[in-house]
Amino acid sequence: MADKSLLIVASASDETARQLATLWKNDGARLVLPRDLSRPGWRYQPGQVESSVAAADGELIPARQISGVLTRLGSIPEDELIEIAPADREYVAREMNAFLLAWLSALRCPMLNRPGNICLSGPNWRPEQWAHAASQAGVPVVPARRHVPNENAPSPVLRFVPPVTVTVVGKKCFGSEDNFLQVSARRIACHANVELLAVTFAGSGKDARFLSANLWPNISAPDVADAVQEHLLGRSRHSP
Repeated sequence: MADKSLLIVASASDETARQLATLWKNDGARLVLPRDLSRPGWRYQPGQVESSVAAADGELIPARQISGVLTRLGSIPEDELIEIAPADREYVAREMNAFLLAWLSALRCPMLNRPGNICLSGPNWRPEQWAHAASQAGVPVVPARRHVPNENAPSPVLRFVPPVTVTVVGKKCFGSEDNFLQVSARRIACHANVELLAVTFAGSGKDARFLSANLWPNISAPDVADAVQEHLLGRSRHSP
């Protein structure tokens, strides 16, 4: 049994999280589901995160035992709080969210991703904000235009450019060997102050343009999952 715990904060319907918890069992992986926030045993005093305690998988886990946290939720979904009276779920979900934001922000272990101002796993940006961030990071973007179409005007002929998605995990990139896309994806992740991010581009090479970003990429592929695990545990795959 591992003497450390790797927490995975996820929805009860997140099958990838369950698979990773099983795969990483020897490293003390524990699922933290929304309903776990109403279990007895949680403790956190602002300014004293070292003495805080989490409740996960029926166990109490001291903060000093937590080796890393993978957060796969933007906020606590009220529809998963089935133990809470329906009339109270919205309020309880907001309170749980506020608690997790404070606690996760205070933890000093490796984390993917650290909370933003209101989101549990990074900045809660709209598509336009991600495009602005990409531009600020020096990455060309696909222009976005909003207009009311004229029914009598001919539809524009658009050239299809195959999208390419690059997943950033710390300093590593997956999904494409294109160096330009990898460098661009890391720049955007750095600008957003996150270390886990999927960035989708239109095209490849120096003609590529930013399309979108996703804080919750698909990490089920073995090489991506290995990189996430290594990042959270602060070791390489071949470390003892």
